[in-house]
Amino acid sequence: MDSVVQDADSSSARDSTFYKVTFAREASGGIYRISCEGASSFLTREVYLSRAVADVLGDLSDSRVKKVSLGKEDFVSLVSSGEAFADERYLLDCLSRREYSRQDLRFRLLKKQRPEHQINLVLDYIQSRGWLDEERFARAWLDSRIKKMPEGASALRKGLLSHGISSSLADSVIKNFFTEVSEEELFKRCAEKYKKSHRNLNQNKLILHLQRRGFSFYLINKLERIGDNG
Repeated sequence: MDSVVQDADSSSARDSTFYKVTFAREASGGIYRISCEGASSFLTREVYLSRAVADVLGDLSDSRVKKVSLGKEDFVSLVSSGEAFADERYLLDCLSRREYSRQDLRFRLLKKQRPEHQINLVLDYIQSRGWLDEERFARAWLDSRIKKMPEGASALRKGLLSHGISSSLADSVIKNFFTEVSEEELFKRCAEKYKKSHRNLNQNKLILHLQRRGFSFYLINKLERIGDNG
């Protein structure tokens, strides 16, 4: 998007005050193609427009195309809205592959050095459409996590919190998760996996390992029984 501003700056020699901009409404609701003489065209979404630009644009209900004049500050704001739309497309591409938390997507945009208000604008929009869903991410993360590494409730909760999931949502999702998945079975898998990879295992080391994996003392007290069965 920087090139758009640079192109527009070079073309503004003829008009140092205003940029002549054409808004063309796309078939998809709320999306516009922006064209400016001497600059590359780009797409934006209505919700990403600043109030000042939206006021200048007015209502396009009776026409698909409208030409307006914008001062440099408003034009730069318009370019930023195009950047926000590009970020939206980028995040949706990420979400098409797997679920992400809001925090994880925020970090991705921070790496692009996007301003905080612009990041929140994009995240708020995709979350309002249901494309980003914290609860859906949390459940998908739990399912994936226990396949790779069986853990207890406290470790799983800590993992969700590290992705920015709220305490209340983490507690709720984990509670529902363990109505379908047996924490005791996860405990057994974790213990057996550790025992197989450690010969002449010291019982205290196994207990410490299980504690680090987030299993409760109640389950750890069953360790002796598992050892007898092993």
